[in-house]
Amino acid sequence: MRAIDIANFFIDYNAHCIDDTITNLKLNKLLYFAQGYSLALYNKPLFSENIEAWHYGPVVADVYHKFKSNNKENIAHTYGKFSIDKFDNNTIEILLAVINDYGKYSSSKLIEITHEKGSPWDMVYNEKANNIIPNNSIKDYFKNISINKLNLDKIETIGKRENNNKPLLLPADWDDKEDYSIYLNGSKN
Repeated sequence: MRAIDIANFFIDYNAHCIDDTITNLKLNKLLYFAQGYSLALYNKPLFSENIEAWHYGPVVADVYHKFKSNNKENIAHTYGKFSIDKFDNNTIEILLAVINDYGKYSSSKLIEITHEKGSPWDMVYNEKANNIIPNNSIKDYFKNISINKLNLDKIETIGKRENNNKPLLLPADWDDKEDYSIYLNGSKN
């Protein structure tokens, strides 16, 4: 899977939320957390692109450049075609857990979280270079520190999508006012 696929999931999900914004900065932080959760839980990356240590935190350069024209504004549309059907249940669980754990924070709070002393970003950041944050560093960090916050037991199946038999998995404590119909009815194009 490519990072843009994961980014499109976050953008598509955000488009169906009430009063929420996803900027390029926030999107890149969510990609970092998703990669960390996958590495810590399943010992494999969600996407193959490198995550770099930029001034404002972890960034997937390709995704950043695809959405940089949005500046600090909300990203309202996915890049290219998007289909929820390309995601397996484990990936959906991870992405929904990331949204649940970090989607509620502002971009500035996410910068603060990713800039913590001893974080993978902190270990490689250099203001003169966009150094790659090694996946093993991300994995170790999330296994030892952040992954303790993740509890996939709190995710429940709330229905099946109409266009196939894949279950829809969402955290049990999510707001019932959110519109999940797109995930029940299948993807939009």
